[in-house]
Amino acid sequence: MIFSVSSLLVPFLFFASVLAQGSFINNPKDGARLRNGQSFTLQVVRPMSHQGSIEVGFAVGLLPCISLPCPPPSEQVGRIMYNGPYRPQLQEIPGSPYQNFTFTIPPRDEFPRGTAQLSTVRLHFIGAGPFPILEFNNITLRIV
Repeated sequence: MIFSVSSLLVPFLFFASVLAQGSFINNPKDGARLRNGQSFTLQVVRPMSHQGSIEVGFAVGLLPCISLPCPPPSEQVGRIMYNGPYRPQLQEIPGSPYQNFTFTIPPRDEFPRGTAQLSTVRLHFIGAGPFPILEFNNITLRIV
């Protein structure tokens, strides 16, 4: 069987374009310490790309981690804090498009202190097909 460089390059370029569409949590930072009842801003960034992306759905969850490590967000999202559109916009400061969401850590009688996981779940389509991408991001928070 004969392989050409292009037969290896095409799948790599497709995979690279999928990764270029990937969002990430910019704020709060992994390991941030927050108090019960405290408001915070979640900033989710989607890097700019040459290939278009059609946003389909977006959710944010907060999960207390009873045992460590926390389960991955693909298995358990926790308390749904947001379920709706994701519409990142370029802001006045140059950079990548992002969207801010404001949340409040639930009160202590509703959410335990300790390690928690903040997760985002994003479904979007890319390419002419279009090809569906289900994306998970998470950070660990310390509720004090």
